[in-house]
Amino acid sequence: MNDKEEELEAAEKDFFEFVKLLERELGEKPYFANVDIAFLLFCCWFYAWELQHRGPLSLPEPEKACELGLETRKSLGVDLKDIEYACMSKPSNNIKPGMTQMAADEQVTLLDTWASSIGMRVRIALAEKGVKYEFIEQDLWNKSGLLLQMNPVHKKIPVLVHNGKPVCESLVIVQYIDEVWKDKAPLLPSDPYQRAQSRFWADFVDKKIYEHGRTIMTTKVEDQEAAGKKDFIDTLKLMEGELGDKPYFGGETLGYVDVALLPYCCWFYTYENILNFSLEADCPKLNAYCKRCLQKESVSKSLEDPKKIYDFALKLRKKLGVEY
Repeated sequence: MNDKEEELEAAEKDFFEFVKLLERELGEKPYFANVDIAFLLFCCWFYAWELQHRGPLSLPEPEKACELGLETRKSLGVDLKDIEYACMSKPSNNIKPGMTQMAADEQVTLLDTWASSIGMRVRIALAEKGVKYEFIEQDLWNKSGLLLQMNPVHKKIPVLVHNGKPVCESLVIVQYIDEVWKDKAPLLPSDPYQRAQSRFWADFVDKKIYEHGRTIMTTKVEDQEAAGKKDFIDTLKLMEGELGDKPYFGGETLGYVDVALLPYCCWFYTYENILNFSLEADCPKLNAYCKRCLQKESVSKSLEDPKKIYDFALKLRKKLGVEY
């Protein structure tokens, strides 16, 4: 078996594990409630996958989800022969838990680790709303049974546990917090277009700044130029352009995009030292924005000391075998 075949076999195994997880979530219900729209569109693509790989999904693989898929193929009005060419491609399998709106309660727990930028988003949102919660530090090198139980799909932090029910993925959690504790400090605007714009820029932070941060942390110093130092600085400048002369990305009050971005303020010191650039020199408005936001108690108490983050980053790079 060559490398490509091994990669394909691993992808098939992961794919069926996700289908089984979804099947367990479906249970005996006729529909998922909140996840159907995201999942059902892939049902008409299963035929192409079946043709190329392992035959019908229903034998011997999960049956209930596949029955739902067969019904959906008919309801979508898709001629399966029309997508047979898709055997040359692989569908995406990004699965995120849906959100369930529920009444505010005092039983709130956050599974997180202190240095996590995406975990800090949740802490800022909870602080803005004035929600008291229990913080349970997680060891990502030795994941706890509680974390694996609360996030069996991705097995990652952060996880917000509200009344015993877990909500995963940092931006999903922030939206959930905004909907449950909606009487104080709204994070997303009420206007549909502005909400869409806020979600766009928060997603941009995830796709660009977060991913650049991961690359910086796992790349040798001498390879950083090739790894995208210029692209990273250009990304920050794009964010700076969107901010403009506003005090916050959403206008006069701290909002959803700010919550998504602000945790990186305590990581920029690390990135500056590793990449050898200056945020103040290259992005002065963004640098001033970080300093201004740190004057808010909800932000300053939720973020970590940049130098403490830097020490942590150096140890992590050493542990990952990256020279510095």
